[in-house]
Amino acid sequence: MYNNKLKYKPMKKFYLLFIALVSFTAVAAQNHFQPAFEGNGYDHMNIYILESTIEGMDMQAGDEIAVFDGDVCAGVYVLNNVLDENNFGFINASKADVDTAGNYLNDGYIPGNTLSFKLWDASELTEYDNVDIAFIDNSTGLEIDPVPFTVGASVFVRLKQFCSLSLEQNIINSTSESGIKYMYVYSNTDWTVDQVPSWITVNKLSGTGDVVIRVTWTGNTGESRTGDVIFGTSCEGVSDTLTIVQEAAPCSLSLEQNIINSTSESGIKYMYVYSNTDWTVDQVPSWITVNKLSGTGDVVIRVTWTGNTGESRTGDVIFGTSCEGVSDTLTIVQEELLKSIYLAPKQFGIDDETSFIKSQVYPNPFSSNLIIEFQKEKGEKINILFYDLQGRLIYLINKGIEDGYNQLVWEAKDSHFNKVNPGVYLVKIQSDLRNETFKLVYKGE
Repeated sequence: MYNNKLKYKPMKKFYLLFIALVSFTAVAAQNHFQPAFEGNGYDHMNIYILESTIEGMDMQAGDEIAVFDGDVCAGVYVLNNVLDENNFGFINASKADVDTAGNYLNDGYIPGNTLSFKLWDASELTEYDNVDIAFIDNSTGLEIDPVPFTVGASVFVRLKQFCSLSLEQNIINSTSESGIKYMYVYSNTDWTVDQVPSWITVNKLSGTGDVVIRVTWTGNTGESRTGDVIFGTSCEGVSDTLTIVQEAAPCSLSLEQNIINSTSESGIKYMYVYSNTDWTVDQVPSWITVNKLSGTGDVVIRVTWTGNTGESRTGDVIFGTSCEGVSDTLTIVQEELLKSIYLAPKQFGIDDETSFIKSQVYPNPFSSNLIIEFQKEKGEKINILFYDLQGRLIYLINKGIEDGYNQLVWEAKDSHFNKVNPGVYLVKIQSDLRNETFKLVYKGE
């Protein structure tokens, strides 16, 4: 709105002079818009254009301004310079002819109808029909109510092409699943996508005019989320936003592994708890320990269990969430303690198993030498075999064993006389009379 009254004080003084000056500029050759009438027309309405801008910039020489009654061009003005207080545009709009039946023809304006304008940017070869019209009081410079087409009337107008941008849809409500939406961007100017959340993709990040775009979004594995896709233009304040509201994912909880089969030895296992929500460890047997009893999301936990000194056993570690029915279980199955077996066949003259003297191995665990003590029966052939946990025979003693009491030493060497690695090993004392197995723990020197 023009509020600078000083700008319009001299308007009355040069009004007649201005009409004379524009008489030749108003009839300049039109390159784009063509009036619906031929010649000079008649029953004119005088339209004075004080200012005209396209996207905030003054229209330039060679650009065109046309006044329309609906689809009928009632007059055209071709700029010979930028419009200012000393250089107004002028359109001498012509009224439509009337046929013999009294009906208006499509060769001019119809009195009482509404004025509209179109602008032509000659440098860009672009026509604009989205034009704001401000009617101005020529004595005060203030904006007044719109004036319809009127024979003999004189009006002063200020024209401004306005940017428009709107989306076919502004809100998308989605489940937690991934999704896709095709939709229109409606615009009369260039537009860009200025902001996109990482979980949303727009296939076209810029365009001109009305364009169909494809918007996609990923599935949600966590809490509900909202993402704004912001579309903008070079016109100040002209933008629009698409908001995608996605529901939270259903609660999920799973373990990297559900069953651990263990020997009778103590053990340790690092494993993942996969979840999209808070979880807790709700049950742990006394011989099992979990280092983290609660967490959120995906977490690595450490599970340990003690050695078994009795029968085989099974323990369930139960993980739960606050979501009904969402839980998972880790089951540890541990073997019984490996026991020695004693055989005392009667043919060796041993009727009572308790009369047989059990062999001994010590110290256990050991760090240098292992002592093996046993009683050899007359005629008994004894083999002492050392195995690793993969079942491979690493050392054998079957010589130098005499009847009666024996004490042998194993120096933690294999059959090539190389020191074995620290770890767990098995020694078996076997004969037709016995079958004894001992677990050894070599700590290393």
